[in-house]
Amino acid sequence: MPQRRLTNDGGHDAPITALRSDPDIAELNLTWLLKAREAARTDRAKAGVLFGLDKGFSEALAGASIQELRYLAKSGLMVFRPRFHVRFWQQWCAAGERSSVGLVLQSVMTAAEESAE
Repeated sequence: MPQRRLTNDGGHDAPITALRSDPDIAELNLTWLLKAREAARTDRAKAGVLFGLDKGFSEALAGASIQELRYLAKSGLMVFRPRFHVRFWQQWCAAGERSSVGLVLQSVMTAAEESAE
């Protein structure tokens, strides 16, 4: 079966169009991108900790226009991911009483690991 691909005129085949058509994903992405851009513009160190942005991406995001953010947001894929490890998530979900302290500590530890890299 032949593979379909993007056309030169920017038209999309059905699978790619389906990816890009979820308005909830686009809205989540745009919200994340706007908040990350705001942090990158005001405090790059904070953007690194809160959003896991490295210096290069933080600089690029700080200079991005709203049109560029909207384009990225409509990619059809989430532009962010959870910052805690699967093992922690499984343990946290299995616990009878869930502590937000554990979640915060795990997130801070992950952010510290990212900053060290």
